[in-house]
Amino acid sequence: DDAVDSALKVVRDESADTPLRLSYIEILGQIDKPQVVSPLLGLIGSSQSSAIKRAAMQALMNYDDPQIGQAICGRFQSSLPDEHGLRQTAQRVLASRVAWTKQLLEELTSRRIKRDSVPLDIVQQMRLHNDPEIQATLDQLWGRTRSTPEEKQQQVERLRSLIGGLLTATDQRSADPFQGRELFKKNCGVCHTLFDEGGKTGPNLTGYERTNLDFLLLAIVDPSAAIREEFTQYQILTVDGRVMTGLIDTQTPTTVTLRGANNETTLVNRDDIDILQAMDKSIMPDGVVDKLTDEELRDLFAYIIARTPPQ
Repeated sequence: DDAVDSALKVVRDESADTPLRLSYIEILGQIDKPQVVSPLLGLIGSSQSSAIKRAAMQALMNYDDPQIGQAICGRFQSSLPDEHGLRQTAQRVLASRVAWTKQLLEELTSRRIKRDSVPLDIVQQMRLHNDPEIQATLDQLWGRTRSTPEEKQQQVERLRSLIGGLLTATDQRSADPFQGRELFKKNCGVCHTLFDEGGKTGPNLTGYERTNLDFLLLAIVDPSAAIREEFTQYQILTVDGRVMTGLIDTQTPTTVTLRGANNETTLVNRDDIDILQAMDKSIMPDGVVDKLTDEELRDLFAYIIARTPPQ
């Protein structure tokens, strides 16, 4: 306990070295000491940096305590600003446990948290909980999130008719690839790299045959139709009821580290794992472009199919 007290003293000290504080916060999340919950929650509700708040929430994910979900929901608007992915980190933490998921859904139902702020992969994560109340609320908020094969084919054909002309020089002038680059950063760039910009959770698109609409549109509309082995998504169910999904980033004889769709990593001790299994569903959720207007879709694809970045 003296060691725990010393670690807590460091993580509370805003003048201490940030990497040291982050490493101690990570350790506090792994040692199963309930007395650290309140101090870690204190870091979320304070004027700490985004990195400290994110680390504190990820550490708290390891503690099965209803007050954690209540506290994160209560501080969502006040001390978790919509920057640096903090709110999505909060949502992923809340989606990891049944009790916290219900608290998040209550916030969404009451509109204290906006439904359109929740990425589809987090909706999918919440659906992995085998809980009828959660399923019913998700259906109420989002409806059926899995399209039929016929609906997917209709989506492909609609997109083809909308953007097919962009392959000709004349029609290219009707779209804005500069705006498309911003749309790519927002909707695709967290996971995918294009022209040396973006994340590494998904494939680097730069070398792909991006003017092959048969391949491109199917991969976007139905990302689970073909999944490369190195991008297989895994589901972990822990012995204390947490659900996590992501790509396996690293493995050791004692731990597994998952990399989620937001590029964040979560380390899980193998002793805490009840089930570790591959999923037949891509880490890229269905419907990523459904909320875009026709004009935005044309701008986005003008950027995606470009041979070189817009100058």
